[in-house]
Amino acid sequence: MFWLGGLCLAGVLIWLTLRQHSLADIVSAIAAVPAGSILFALVFAAASYACLTLSDVIALRYIGHRLPYRAVALASFVSLSIGHSVGLAGLSSGAIRYRFYRRRGVHLAEIARLTVMCGMTVAFGLVALAILPLASRPELTARLLGSAGLGYALAAAGVVLVLGYWLLAWWRTGPVTLWRWQVEVPSLGMAVGQTVVGAVNFAIVSACLYVLVRTAGSVSYLDLVAIFVIANIATIVSHVPGGVGVIEGVVILLLPGEAVVGPVLLFRLVYFLLPLLMGCALLAGAEWRARRRGDADRGEDAAASRAQTGLRDRESASRRRNAPGQGLPEMP
Repeated sequence: MFWLGGLCLAGVLIWLTLRQHSLADIVSAIAAVPAGSILFALVFAAASYACLTLSDVIALRYIGHRLPYRAVALASFVSLSIGHSVGLAGLSSGAIRYRFYRRRGVHLAEIARLTVMCGMTVAFGLVALAILPLASRPELTARLLGSAGLGYALAAAGVVLVLGYWLLAWWRTGPVTLWRWQVEVPSLGMAVGQTVVGAVNFAIVSACLYVLVRTAGSVSYLDLVAIFVIANIATIVSHVPGGVGVIEGVVILLLPGEAVVGPVLLFRLVYFLLPLLMGCALLAGAEWRARRRGDADRGEDAAASRAQTGLRDRESASRRRNAPGQGLPEMP
């Protein structure tokens, strides 16, 4: 029933995204974008989800597990393709990861630590990617934030935050106490790897949006990166599931023009809704296979139990026949 709820939720999210557009609007918006741009967008979307599998690899090594990459890739894609659209990714994707990784011997407490590590990869990647456009595009930050100086300040804060995390990982070898909890600090290599994977992922997602939006007008990649970062921050603050309407609203607001609506809508289809449907289908298949495997295991256990019972019955009967005074003719 878990995967059935995911399929129903996928239908609701698709309706929320497309309800303001008629079928004719959607078809014309997609038709206006060149097929080559759509193909590039699909490639960048696939590259983003592939990049994010490395976040799971790093997090699993952090909690002391090394699993086959094929299993990690499946769990990562299914959890993120659904979590990106459902929202509250720490809970939704964490729950899906648990369903996959528990079969590999990963416990619930370890899943919680893994989810936190993956969330930190996203956070530090977003911060790291924002540094360059905020520092190199003063005219853009002045338009977006009202002051170029504020953009420089945010870029400097991002540098301090990322370097501070790396220094902590280099300097601290034991756990750090936060209130009542103790948190194991990752190694320097893991901390740097997290930041790089997160930044590269957001750069790829920005490229996915860029190849679509550029067909509607002139826009630079760095400008679009800055806009996409702001859209993601707005999504995090608003807690809207999947950023439905938030990402589109920010991008359309900062890149005005009717021609932008089609590419932005297509981006939602390419990066969110198509992976969502694929993730739900893969989750359904994984749950079905796990149930069949469980039924088979229970059948084998039942057969083994019956065989052991039969063996014990035969041994008991044999002991009764061979016991003293058993099986001998009665004396007259």
